[in-house]
Amino acid sequence: MWVHNKKSVLGAAVLAAVVSLPVTPVVVAQEGVLEEVVVTSRKRTENLQDVGFAVSALTKSEIEGQFARDITDLANISPNIVIDDTAQGPGGVAAIFIRGIGVADVEKNFDPAVAVVVDNMFIGSNAGSLLRSIDLESMEVLRGPQGTLFGRNTIGGAINVTRSRPTGELGGKVRVGYEKYDTYYADGIVNFGLGENLAIKLSAAKRDQQEGYYDNDYVGRDVGRNDYQSLGLNALWMPTDSLELEYTGQFEETDQDTPPLLNTGQNRHLFCSAYGYCSPSLSSTITGSRYKTANVGYIPPDPGGEAFAASTPDQAREAEMLATFDADTHIIEARWQATDAIKVDYIFGSYESDETIISNWDGTPEFLYGTDRPATYEQTTHEIRVSWDNDGPINAVIGGYLWDSEYESPLRSWVGFVVPGTILDLLQKSRQESES
Repeated sequence: MWVHNKKSVLGAAVLAAVVSLPVTPVVVAQEGVLEEVVVTSRKRTENLQDVGFAVSALTKSEIEGQFARDITDLANISPNIVIDDTAQGPGGVAAIFIRGIGVADVEKNFDPAVAVVVDNMFIGSNAGSLLRSIDLESMEVLRGPQGTLFGRNTIGGAINVTRSRPTGELGGKVRVGYEKYDTYYADGIVNFGLGENLAIKLSAAKRDQQEGYYDNDYVGRDVGRNDYQSLGLNALWMPTDSLELEYTGQFEETDQDTPPLLNTGQNRHLFCSAYGYCSPSLSSTITGSRYKTANVGYIPPDPGGEAFAASTPDQAREAEMLATFDADTHIIEARWQATDAIKVDYIFGSYESDETIISNWDGTPEFLYGTDRPATYEQTTHEIRVSWDNDGPINAVIGGYLWDSEYESPLRSWVGFVVPGTILDLLQKSRQESES
């Protein structure tokens, strides 16, 4: 009955600049010689040509050449892969499919069928998996089941993303741009060192879309606005030549309009047959345009009060900005080269998200069906592995992994189509804990 809008294609950037201090020359392979591509898809560093399964990879220079701001811009890295936004929730809910296998659901009690791994930490939720950064060192797409090395239920494959490490040398880069829909963005990083053994990298990003893709006559303005910002800290300490300790912290905030819905109701659907909201065909909408919505905004009630539809322009404008997504990431890595052949790695990962969204699911200017769906999600992981590689015919990796996650969503539904003139206020609280 409803058609979710996928992520709309942005207009071509009219301004994009990358400035580096100091300037680092790009290394170009000699004519006739292929540049070596290094991957970590088997939990150790090796040449892509030596990996015996289906993996595609992008290097840092290739990623920067595409001006990618999130991994959806890099979906062309590999055949048989789709990376998109479901537009069902705030902050970017990933719909990633490899070879036709994937999950496109906003709820976090569905495990992703395609794993997204960033700096060795698996993100166990579709929400927040559309990573945004100008500082990607590499991106690998592993096609086919990856449960042995990248976690349970990764039956479609895995996307392995690595960000650049601190250099310890004073320098940085900035990228700014302006696009259609009154959108501007600015990203930047700066590197510096503290003494001989400590390297620091700071990063910041801002993207503000001040005009939406859609018009809403009821609200009296465009909808689909989005404001994203993040701060990052990366510290690398090398107390000895054989030991490295690295910390990565990423703090993200998103404020946006509730993703719009378009109603394509037909005679067999309740909202058409009973309420008269019918579209000419499934390829059209009740407004006659795929770029015009009829959603009414809902005003959240006081505790114990009743929700109500926005009835004034001020209320309508307030009701439309009803989605937020905040996420904090902490990663600690310890790397010890015990001998020339033996390496020990430990990775601690923590990912927390807090989101709010009030949605109108009927796509009409009436109060027929809406929800208030706040959600909190936490995951903590520990991974330790020992690698043995003596440049001989046999290499080995052995390790252990511990996963702990919690998810809670006190869903509140407002149903106005069952009993005419009455709004049913229903509470359905979900909580899930997982250990493995």
